[in-house]
Amino acid sequence: RARAYAPLPEVPQQPPAGSLVLIDTFQDTFVSAAHGNEAAYAARQQGFQGPIYGEQASRDDFQSTSALMGMALQPQEPGRVRQLLQDYSRFTHLEVLEGATANLNELTESGLHDSAVNLSRGFTPQRVVEELLHRLGAGLDPRSQHFQFSQNVLGAFDLDRSKLLSPDLAIAGPERLRLFESLLQTSEAGVQSADVQQAQHEYDQAVEALQAQHNSVVVSAGNEGDLIPHLADMAGGRQPAVGKDSNLN
Repeated sequence: RARAYAPLPEVPQQPPAGSLVLIDTFQDTFVSAAHGNEAAYAARQQGFQGPIYGEQASRDDFQSTSALMGMALQPQEPGRVRQLLQDYSRFTHLEVLEGATANLNELTESGLHDSAVNLSRGFTPQRVVEELLHRLGAGLDPRSQHFQFSQNVLGAFDLDRSKLLSPDLAIAGPERLRLFESLLQTSEAGVQSADVQQAQHEYDQAVEALQAQHNSVVVSAGNEGDLIPHLADMAGGRQPAVGKDSNLN
């Protein structure tokens, strides 16, 4: 149903009051509508009558992709892999924050006022871990294209592949817990870096500037609240230790 709507117009030079601006993804796939189109459809279903504009969420993912490739293409020393994992978290958060800041500043400069902005883009340390685990799980099969990645990550934390894959949770559970906690700690360390904190400050300033023109900014992203219970189940009921801000978008 969402695909039945025409593509959303871009924000005009002088957007009218009462607008809804969706900062989202607008790239339909063959099988489903883009998230931004679904959000527009939902707004109409809820009775919103004002103009809706779409702005493609900005993100240059060159650095985070490079960090991943550094682990995927060739064997690396354990210390180097741990640094690349931390860099992946750091760059991912930097890219999302800087992109969102640019989007919001453009809207402020356009004169948007008395309107709402829905930002469907965010990242959390837990989201980073979720993505890494997905790639790692696929790479446990020696035939997988992600096999070198899994080799590097397991070596970085001195983990035993046979234990991780054991059907006996008494054997697999402790090893999986070590993996989960190692990735969580590494991801959280990346977010604590000074450049991410500075990017967060600049994003906060962009939000305040846009709100000063009587706009509301809503962030609808970061739905990883079920990850830790899921990891505990995979570890045979062993709860991973996690930082208090690991699910903070």
